[in-house]
Amino acid sequence: MKRILYFLTLIILSTGCSNTDCDCLPFDKQVAFYLLKSPQPAVGFNPDLTNPVLQNKPFIVFSEIVQYDSATFEFTLKKAALERIEAIDKPTPFAVSLNRQIIYTGYFWQFYLSSTCNGILIDSHRTFSKNNNIIQLRPCAGPNPALNLNALAKCNDERLLQVLARAGKLK
Repeated sequence: MKRILYFLTLIILSTGCSNTDCDCLPFDKQVAFYLLKSPQPAVGFNPDLTNPVLQNKPFIVFSEIVQYDSATFEFTLKKAALERIEAIDKPTPFAVSLNRQIIYTGYFWQFYLSSTCNGILIDSHRTFSKNNNIIQLRPCAGPNPALNLNALAKCNDERLLQVLARAGKLK
C-alpha cells in the first residue's frame, strides 16, 4: 500500500507546473488579453463595447505576462507580445479576461489621441516606455474623465490579482 501511495504522489508531483513561465495553470485560472471580434458601429470615435465578443484565440497569453504592478497599472510583457502591440496602427478594442470571462475592456491606441476615447487605453506606440518591456494601462483623457477613472479601477479586479499573485506575477 505504501508503494502505491508513494508512486501516486510521484506522478502527481511530476505532472505539476514547475515554474511561472508556462500556461499550465488550470484554464479557468489564466489571465489573457483578447482582441474583440468586429466591434459594434462606432459611437463618435469609440467602438461600442457594451456587448463585447472575444476573438477565438488570445492576443496575449498568460505565459507572456511577466509581471503586473497593481500600484502603477503596468504590465511587464515578453518581447513577442510587445511587438504585436506595437504593430497596431489603428484604434483596436481589447478585453482582459479570466477564463474567457471579460473583466474589463479598453483600446490599444496612440496616447496622443486619448482625448477622443472613453475608458482604458494601452499606448500601442509605447510613447513613454520604449526602453523596457512595460505597457501601462491609462485612463483616456476625455470626453468623460470620471468614467475613465472608474474604468481604471476595474484593472485591479480582485480575481485577476489573486491569479497573478498565485503565479508569482503580481508586484
